[in-house]
Amino acid sequence: MPSAHPSHAARWRRALWLFAIAAAPCAAQPENQPHPPPDPAEPPVPAPPAPQIPPPSSLPLPAAHDFEANIDGGGKISSSAAAVRFGYRQPLSEQLFLGVSVGAGARHCDFRGDSGLVPGSTEAPWDTAYSYSVGVSAIYRASQQVTLFSALNGSSSGEEGADFDDTLTGGVSGGITYSFSRDLTLGLAATVQTRLEDSLLFIPFPTINWTLPGDPRRRWRLRAGHVEGGPPTAAGAAISFEPSEQVSLFAGVGVGGLAGDFRLDDDGPAPGGVARGRVFPLIAGIDWTPGALRLSAYAGIMTFGEIELLDANGDRLGRRGVDPAPTVGAILTWRF
Repeated sequence: MPSAHPSHAARWRRALWLFAIAAAPCAAQPENQPHPPPDPAEPPVPAPPAPQIPPPSSLPLPAAHDFEANIDGGGKISSSAAAVRFGYRQPLSEQLFLGVSVGAGARHCDFRGDSGLVPGSTEAPWDTAYSYSVGVSAIYRASQQVTLFSALNGSSSGEEGADFDDTLTGGVSGGITYSFSRDLTLGLAATVQTRLEDSLLFIPFPTINWTLPGDPRRRWRLRAGHVEGGPPTAAGAAISFEPSEQVSLFAGVGVGGLAGDFRLDDDGPAPGGVARGRVFPLIAGIDWTPGALRLSAYAGIMTFGEIELLDANGDRLGRRGVDPAPTVGAILTWRF
């Protein structure tokens, strides 16, 4: 009987197929949360646009490790992830900027003992998931104060051997920001995302970029909408302190794994099923920006973790809480 696992060449054909979509007008794209893995290359929600448009191209390389955590009812889980993403932004005018991006990532989960997700089975429910993503985005400066942004996204997330057509998800996001001054920009945005074997995921969220008062050197800043420098999938809020132009310290809370579903292969205890997880990371770290390079390193605790397993029909087989556990990570970004 032939193996259900495709060759490495087949996996690269998947990536090239998604890359081709990114070049089309209707292309798509949606940052490794612990248990289980979303795509660490892509954030589920867009970060609020900065007052200054960043360089046209960027190449982030994130990697992270979530240390072993206890699963409620028995068993343990740990995970490691790495990814690569390329983004390009093209100005069409002084007001309009269009962007495309492609990304790929992998996360390996190590289960020890009975996860409790599959009654009567002690087999690990999953091991390694691969993710590929593509997308298009637009930023439009309607005035000095008002900025509109939108993005169309799509991705493939699944174990090796999973049916490719069953690994696809997509969505759209957009919003508006208003700059009250050089120190305060507020906004409102929303994302709508399809999920594997589930209804649409709709998330409205505020965006904040505020240089805090009381410091004439303007070194303290509060951001909400996406936690800069932390786990790439962590949408949330963070406060930062910038002692120099090259160094920034940050701490924050996030909501990771909002779009962390992935399809399972046909060989495990839940053939063709879906793994799902969510977590709230509390992190602190440092950004160092020597010229065109930016290195972000962070450490923290993953809290309120949860893992869930669905069968091929979308029915829940099991759901378990995961105890808090340490996490560390780094993101090297080249902007050019």
